[in-house]
Amino acid sequence: MKTYIVHLYFKNALRVGAANASIDIEATQDFIHSDTLWAAIANHWAILGNVNGISFDEFLSGFGSKEGEPKSDPLFLLSSAFPLTENGIKYWLPKPLSVPMAFSKSNTNDPEHQRETYGKKVKQEKFIPLNVFKDWINFEKNASDVGSLERNGISGGQIRPHATLDRISMQAQLFHSGITYFDKFEERVGLYFLVRCNENTKTSLEKIFEVIYNAGAIGGDRSIGLGALAEKPFFIEATAFDDLFSTENSNAHCLLSLSCPNNDEIPKDQDVIAYNTILRKGWTGSLSIGLQRKRQTIYMFSEGSVFRKPIKGSLVDITPDRSITPEWNGMHNVYRYGYALSVPVKIDLND
Repeated sequence: MKTYIVHLYFKNALRVGAANASIDIEATQDFIHSDTLWAAIANHWAILGNVNGISFDEFLSGFGSKEGEPKSDPLFLLSSAFPLTENGIKYWLPKPLSVPMAFSKSNTNDPEHQRETYGKKVKQEKFIPLNVFKDWINFEKNASDVGSLERNGISGGQIRPHATLDRISMQAQLFHSGITYFDKFEERVGLYFLVRCNENTKTSLEKIFEVIYNAGAIGGDRSIGLGALAEKPFFIEATAFDDLFSTENSNAHCLLSLSCPNNDEIPKDQDVIAYNTILRKGWTGSLSIGLQRKRQTIYMFSEGSVFRKPIKGSLVDITPDRSITPEWNGMHNVYRYGYALSVPVKIDLND
């Protein structure tokens, strides 16, 4: 499989729901998780039925939905969609949760400065530039020069008021939701993601994103224009990222996507370096049927989590519980993408 990079530029703004909502406020985030990207692809594939000779049933079975077992070689692997700045030439990646060389016990120079820099500058950053990420995973000393994403044309956390009807009482109520703006005029910023697949699948995905560009959107509040693409996405070979997948003397792996390991690969204590988990919940958002019901809730490993052994992940069935919501009987199953796209990293296991 080859690795391709895809740029996403948005017409207006983007709404991607986050689990850390407040009362009457639906939080948002400034990037897109891999399972949300996959859901957009799956929804539009289902509508088209057959894309470049691959039926929707074949699409699902390519991730193990039919056999109930994860695929050792799924149809494709996705990263999450991360910030893209400076006119589409500066790529940001999730900060690995492992300790970099600059702050490792292996670096005995100026330990006081190391702690101060880490605490005030590095620890608070969520994303780091590609060149710093490469230093980090190769255990290079200059991985402390992280920069700041806030100065690069992405404005998250903007709040909009909305009126909605309660699903049960049908009474109107006010709530607020967060959205993210991208400065597409001066800075021309957006998001990008990586995908690993063969040539035939690449062609199919290009057709899917052409449909999303022409008639669809990504994320929430699509009916009011959020998540619409300003430019048709193109799949180009990710040459700038080639060396990420071939780190010499690596002894761990860092996630560039969310991941839900299958039962046979849940990391043991000795294989865990550092990780975060993220709650994934919400309502069904199928474009094929109008009914919305609560999906099953799961936890997943987040981007930047580091493990000694690579995690493959799986496709998770999160179909609404039909004993609680019998009206979902006869409807299709609902899945969450939990396959891992990770890169090898080098770390000091004594830290």
